[in-house]
Amino acid sequence: MSPKSHSHEQDLEQGRRALSNELDGLGGLVYRISTTLDPNGMHAASLSVVCEAISLARQAMADDRVETHDTEDLTVAIKDLLKKASQWKVAALHKQVWVVLPDHMKPGPGPTLTAVEYALDEWLARAETEGKSAGELAEEFIEFCQTPKK
Repeated sequence: MSPKSHSHEQDLEQGRRALSNELDGLGGLVYRISTTLDPNGMHAASLSVVCEAISLARQAMADDRVETHDTEDLTVAIKDLLKKASQWKVAALHKQVWVVLPDHMKPGPGPTLTAVEYALDEWLARAETEGKSAGELAEEFIEFCQTPKK
């Protein structure tokens, strides 16, 4: 090995260590921020994915490879984020659709109101909602409620 290539390899290794330290600092910062947020919220779930991605990047830099088990925490964090994103989307759509539902679809406080709200949430979670206005979704939900079930 020539002295020049040895020096180049040392420089690359030093650069990798420096970047690994930077990633460690960034991961620590993101983690500290995430601990100040509601652990069940979308922001914390998003930052959890970032933390796991940083950890995976550090692992790849340290060993120059990633094993299947190294990706498990990131996979779990992504699944949690997708689940929370779906729940937040349904909650946002619920608010938009509820406003435009006719009054006869909004009973007063009690078990019937709870049942209608639950039905709307479940329907929104399964319905094709992309590109549809709150009014269109309300119409489809009303139709769903009025269609006789077998």
